[in-house]
Amino acid sequence: VFTALGDAVNVAARLPDMTKTLACEAIISEEVCTTAGVPAADLPRQEVAIRGRDEPLTVRAVKSVRALAALVGKPDGVAA
Repeated sequence: VFTALGDAVNVAARLPDMTKTLACEAIISEEVCTTAGVPAADLPRQEVAIRGRDEPLTVRAVKSVRALAALVGKPDGVAA
């Protein structure tokens, strides 16, 4: 049995529940977009409160995961 603790685990557990509130299929943190090289300029940016964190988190709301898949791996970040 393993237990994971920490801010990353807390955030990962909370973001999926926010998709209903933000009316989107997925939510990615700004940090993940930057680290993964996802061009997020066309994804709406929002600050959200995460239970268990003192500071709000900057996230990108993804209306369609297909659109996100089209952005990943494209050098100019423009979906087809």
